[in-house]
Amino acid sequence: VNARGMQAWEAPEAELLGHGWIARLHPEDRDAMVAGWTKAMAAGVELFRYDYRLLMPDGRVRHVAGQSAMLRD
Repeated sequence: VNARGMQAWEAPEAELLGHGWIARLHPEDRDAMVAGWTKAMAAGVELFRYDYRLLMPDGRVRHVAGQSAMLRD
């Protein structure tokens, strides 16, 4: 979790760590997003791009075109 992600999601780091971020995905996008993320991680994809809707704390829905870089140790 980085500072920009926390700002965009309007969430503290603790809420987004692990799989906490999944609860904030729009229910209609959740299964596809998690499946795509899981498949990308298993395949070792370096950059995962996705479009989804995010549920904001005040009830708004935010449309997001995002990407994640996977860092492995």
